[in-house]
Amino acid sequence: MEHLQMNEIYEATIRCDGAFDYSISKIQSGQHALREFQQRLWAWATNAGALAEPCLSLDARLLSHAKLRNMILTLLDLIQDNLQAAVDFDSNLSSEGASSSSATEEVPYFTLSIDMDSQGLEAAIQRLDLVASLIDHSSRKGRQRRLEALNQNTVADPSVSFITDGISGQVVMKLARSVLYRKQRITYMKYRKQARQDPRLHEAKVQSERPHMLNVRSAADGSQQQLDPDLRLKPSLQARQVPSEWLRPTTMDGESFARGQLSLFGPSSDSRKTYSVWTKAIVYPKAPESSSTSGSETVTGHAPCPFCHNMFPYQRYKDSKWWR
Repeated sequence: MEHLQMNEIYEATIRCDGAFDYSISKIQSGQHALREFQQRLWAWATNAGALAEPCLSLDARLLSHAKLRNMILTLLDLIQDNLQAAVDFDSNLSSEGASSSSATEEVPYFTLSIDMDSQGLEAAIQRLDLVASLIDHSSRKGRQRRLEALNQNTVADPSVSFITDGISGQVVMKLARSVLYRKQRITYMKYRKQARQDPRLHEAKVQSERPHMLNVRSAADGSQQQLDPDLRLKPSLQARQVPSEWLRPTTMDGESFARGQLSLFGPSSDSRKTYSVWTKAIVYPKAPESSSTSGSETVTGHAPCPFCHNMFPYQRYKDSKWWR
């Protein structure tokens, strides 16, 4: 049972990808919109780690969170149901063999069906993106607890004390912990980006190349064709080795996730306020600049942020408010 749970989201994501391929090949209209939805599903799977190696996968992170795992599986099933409905409608419309005049009359109904299915796909993918974002934010507490358990403050204390000569020990300790946490966070984010973009290619490739990923209705008897048992994915023989305890995937904090849901979907409260902080005397780090900048020339291209290692366009670095 535990083995099945370790691959539920992975298998459901592969089935959704195959369902998109099959729908695009069968539906006569709306293929461009379906391709866009498929690309958004790929982006979600990459960011959330749905197709990553077992030790880094979304299944592993949510193994002890059945409610949240079932929520994601329900959304993936909803995507397949909408694709199935679009394929069924298109196949029924084609099998009627109506004349060109009657087919012209059916076009508005077909367009309406595609629009309704698109709304379902849009809502499901948006919800998947939101859930992935909440999971990522709720995992930050776990990284901080792990960092404190490692007890490596002594490594950063001497260097911080050298820089902050004359400052009380309590402040130095907090500053050292902040420096260490930021270093761990940057290292973790870089490793996670690389690892999650390296899916189980050999398994996903075999699965996505199969022609029938949906339960397609047979034109003869209207029965449902079941999926081939060979399509079930098998676990990887060799799991990716995590190079450091710092980089091991964090566990999700259920309470933090629930608070994130409440803040997004719960009723607004008048007790939540924003307070200003005095920032006029702060000297901020210098933003990256292009080496080929001229006075009137618009600078194009991107540069990595020296703190988070994400790529941003040069034009965005010119916005002082955003940079701060």
